[in-house]
Amino acid sequence: MTFFFTVIFMFLVFWRPQEWLIRWLFGWPLLDAVVGMAILALLMESDQGRIRFPKNAPQIYLLVGLWAAAVMSHVVHTYFAGMTYTMVEIFKICFFTLLLFCVLDSPARLRVVAALFVIMASVMAVHAILQDVRGYGF
Repeated sequence: MTFFFTVIFMFLVFWRPQEWLIRWLFGWPLLDAVVGMAILALLMESDQGRIRFPKNAPQIYLLVGLWAAAVMSHVVHTYFAGMTYTMVEIFKICFFTLLLFCVLDSPARLRVVAALFVIMASVMAVHAILQDVRGYGF
């Protein structure tokens, strides 16, 4: 289920239906809700032993370093508001990357994610071409 929610999250990030297709969803934290469900599924699957958390992987330390560097770049300039905003936004990126490291454990799952990237990039390209030619997209 964690992989399913992760794929749904990536699909929603590319497509953004709450901004142009379903207007009444605009402003709702739809992506945060999907990530919350992915976290719950990750906790359940890790408790069952179906997903293994990569404890000794160097990527974990690199993600922590990325988060600390982004936060400390504002501390140096004594920019407290920027630091508090950056802490949350960079944590979301680092956490999703960590979630991907946990769920992408087979070549089949990597192929699904790669296919999703290609298909959604193609949809976005058609949307951009339509906006250029007609002045509006989908």
